[in-house]
Amino acid sequence: MGILVVAPGMHTLIQDAGRPGYARFGVARSGAFDLASWRRANRSAGNDLPRARSDDAGPASLEVLIGGLEFVTIAPVTLAVSGAEVSVAATDSTGKGRELARDTAHRLEPGTTVKLSRAKTGLRAYVAFFGGLGAPAVLGSRSYDTTAQLGPLPLVGGLEIAVGAHTPGDGYDTGEPTRVDSRPGAEQPAARTFQL
Repeated sequence: MGILVVAPGMHTLIQDAGRPGYARFGVARSGAFDLASWRRANRSAGNDLPRARSDDAGPASLEVLIGGLEFVTIAPVTLAVSGAEVSVAATDSTGKGRELARDTAHRLEPGTTVKLSRAKTGLRAYVAFFGGLGAPAVLGSRSYDTTAQLGPLPLVGGLEIAVGAHTPGDGYDTGEPTRVDSRPGAEQPAARTFQL
């Protein structure tokens, strides 16, 4: 596993790039509402993203409306937060806390509690995990469609979500560099050798 949801905030969904090609059947694309922020969070976390016009929906991430999400890591994870301006606090299992910079990869050990504040500006923050989130795909996507109620349901407290479940395949653009924090002593994305 990867994370345990303590509090889902106002409305937190699992989202990816959506499910194109089903409009003729009355199924909307859905996917991340702020696709640019979703892409930035995933790039920062070290994920490869599908090329334009690819049928692959890419790695699933958390879309947090207004903030308030709280979860505990139950395995080592690398994550990045982008989108709405939220403060991200991480407290490790010894009680030592720190603020996590946005648009930067952070490696967290098991037992770390992560809390997103209420958004100061913007509506949706994205929490991307290296390897993506494990959730059942419906019509090729792990996104929740609120109108058709397709895909994984909104998060609730007590839900465990696997991390590192997405394996890049054909149609991936790996040519862009991963954004990392280059300041001395800053955490960097984990090597791409683990799969949870």
